[in-house]
Amino acid sequence: MEQYEAIFYRRSVRHFSKDPLPERLLDNLKKYMMQVMPLYRSEPFRILLVDRKEQPGAVSGPGRVEAPYYLAFFGQDTMLGRCSAGYLAEQLTLYLASREVGTCYQGLARLKEQPPETQPELKLLFLVAFGISEETFREPEEASRLSLEKLAACKDKLSEESRTILRAARMAPSSMNSQPWRFVVYRNRIHLFARKERLGLKTLERMRDVNMGIVLYHMMLAAEELWLTADLQVSELISERSWKNNEYILTLYWKNL
Repeated sequence: MEQYEAIFYRRSVRHFSKDPLPERLLDNLKKYMMQVMPLYRSEPFRILLVDRKEQPGAVSGPGRVEAPYYLAFFGQDTMLGRCSAGYLAEQLTLYLASREVGTCYQGLARLKEQPPETQPELKLLFLVAFGISEETFREPEEASRLSLEKLAACKDKLSEESRTILRAARMAPSSMNSQPWRFVVYRNRIHLFARKERLGLKTLERMRDVNMGIVLYHMMLAAEELWLTADLQVSELISERSWKNNEYILTLYWKNL
């Protein structure tokens, strides 16, 4: 299974086997961790693989899913840092799903000790649990997702390219299945917005930023699948405006090869 296909079939796993993953798969994962593409090159980050057999008490926190392995994502605790971490994490979760390995985002889980070699300005943002599971996949129609009509506003009729990108974006996982993204589509541009957090809870705001990075990777991966030359940019015209219910994030634009 390719990563793009995994977008539609991957599910968040709550039950993992204690069986270890093959050493070759873990070695390949470590190599892939060195190859992931950051959303913002200016944002420093670190990804740490935690093996529960070697560090049995390393992970704690409310709502923690018991798994044999975790990926810990460190970055700056800012909107850009959290968004970038989500973008990195989704590359790895889809890589694992494409190899039939189950994953689950853990927004409240924590490491009991900060790794000594981690830069002091980098904070643990979240973890991803992973391992062997019988729950790794589900059919796309089983996913509880909002319809494109509720997620996207279109000035013109949706092109096939826009529809394909939005279908991939729609399937992105999010904290508590909040699906905070909204889209405005115009020709070869998709403007991404985030629903404002009405409860004012910092934890929800932080995870919302992570969610934005996740959905952006789905959008870029779908554009790549279509052989589009795509890029992300900030629209100054849109960013200067004030929006009542949403916050502008980025714009995906493309041209055909």
